[in-house]
Amino acid sequence: MVTRPQDYIAQLARAGADFITLHPETINGQAFRLIDEIRRHDMKVGLILNPETPVEAMKYYIHKADKITVMTVDPGFAGQPFIPEMLDKLAELKAWREREGLEYEIEVDGSCNQATYEKLMAAGADVFIVGTSGLFNHAENIDEAWRIMAAQILAAKSEVTASCKNSITS
Repeated sequence: MVTRPQDYIAQLARAGADFITLHPETINGQAFRLIDEIRRHDMKVGLILNPETPVEAMKYYIHKADKITVMTVDPGFAGQPFIPEMLDKLAELKAWREREGLEYEIEVDGSCNQATYEKLMAAGADVFIVGTSGLFNHAENIDEAWRIMAAQILAAKSEVTASCKNSITS
């Protein structure tokens, strides 16, 4: 996280960035101006919610986001434990998106792995940022590690899909 994202927008655009993701803690008071500046550079806008930041913190500009990233660990270093309370935040973002007819993706960063994929998907996650627990601890060979991770995600998706079908027919 940077404290003055406005200092980097033009540089990131020149470097070829497609997305800039902002923290409400660093943009409130100038959110609309920064979002508009990112759009003027033909980039997409993401918003990041730290564990202690409520969804309400971005209610006035959530409709301008292309994606929202929910931190499911305290940011700072790899290998931290999953914070289960963030499942409620994911569900809230999913409900908000459906209620308002918005199209942002819901992305999760932190402890995305076999133990959490199904819960995260069921709560509303569309995209996982994987690292230590989700990818790099499966195998020495990255291709094999990726195959294992992809199989775990597909299995979790099948479980969530089956659960949704069962709840509809019940």
